[in-house]
Amino acid sequence: MEDSFEGLISTLQTSSSCDDLLCEVRLILEKQNSLLSSALISQFHRSLLILEHWTWQLFSQTTHEWVQKSNCVELLHTIALFNKNLNLNYKDVEANIEGSLLVLKPTNGINLIFENIEKITDDIDLFISIVSLWFDNLANLLQKNSKFEICPIIIYVNLYITRHYIMTDQYKFYLTQLHRLPLSQSIFTAKLLFYIKTCSFYLSSYLFANAQHFIYSPQELILQLGTDYAYIIVLHTYNIGSWSEELLTCIAHLLLLFACCAPGGEESRDYTEELYFLLN
Repeated sequence: MEDSFEGLISTLQTSSSCDDLLCEVRLILEKQNSLLSSALISQFHRSLLILEHWTWQLFSQTTHEWVQKSNCVELLHTIALFNKNLNLNYKDVEANIEGSLLVLKPTNGINLIFENIEKITDDIDLFISIVSLWFDNLANLLQKNSKFEICPIIIYVNLYITRHYIMTDQYKFYLTQLHRLPLSQSIFTAKLLFYIKTCSFYLSSYLFANAQHFIYSPQELILQLGTDYAYIIVLHTYNIGSWSEELLTCIAHLLLLFACCAPGGEESRDYTEELYFLLN
């Protein structure tokens, strides 16, 4: 990153509609995504913190006309890749630095984002696709650093996702969309992928971290979703060669979720037998 990065981020807080500004910030981050220099993250930590906060604020706005601005969308995708790299490709960045950049502090901001998702009637709305990347990166953070499972906002997001998305008829509806053979690519909307990929990934990461603050038992999750899960696995097992990237990611995240539902020891066999019963 160049020395101008701090100045650009400072300006971004007050002039975020300037296309040239958005482009300059994006180009600097693209360079960082190529270099993967942890030293620069330490040097510009405060500016990166402001940028991440700006992003969450953008998501929590009641309107999101910014999805129509290509420079803004490109910048957000670049930030999302930066965050993914932060989780996966920086070996010497301390966990507390990662957490400070990726975890939103105020609960009300998260609520506004969820409200925005729920108000959207267009299942292919770009807003959903972009916001999903941020929740995916939170899930990656949990996978890498299980200590974040005690973070209040992480707990809150998990409870909200579980109650309002996973344990719902809408989640089951999207599961039934995968009951068809052959599948039309048109079913893989942003909303379906948010439910089946992103929400499943977040919950499985939370369970993988051995989190204690969970309102459902693994058995309750299996009873709610197991029949659909088993049907999807059986239906598509013999057609793996024809799987699209979207179907692959959906099935992979469903497998991960149900694997995390199974505790170790004697109980694990009970849940495995229950799934076997559902398969038959």
